[in-house]
Amino acid sequence: MNEGHQELLEVLAEAWRTLDASELVRHIHPDFQYDSQWVFASMYADEYPGYITGKFNAIKTSGSKVEVSVVSDDIFGGNMIKLVQDGTKEAYLRIKATDGKISKMDMCMF
Repeated sequence: MNEGHQELLEVLAEAWRTLDASELVRHIHPDFQYDSQWVFASMYADEYPGYITGKFNAIKTSGSKVEVSVVSDDIFGGNMIKLVQDGTKEAYLRIKATDGKISKMDMCMF
């Protein structure tokens, strides 16, 4: 596990709990890449802050509820974020860290 990985997971989890991206975007590495199993194209450091802020605003507006927890990653080791939206839709966020910042984030269905 990369140094600072757990701390960065906590920053990410708190962003999802509060639906506030301001602290999270300060922890994005300049070479950041985001991939999702539900999206066909990668997103990079210049695009992600606007994307995640818009996503959080849409969740707030919709009244949707997201449960957030840090869980063990039995596939790759270490920990990851588990998101459960409205009690039914599960997703998992895995990150990699470089120089104390999030350099890679993957949104997965498992």
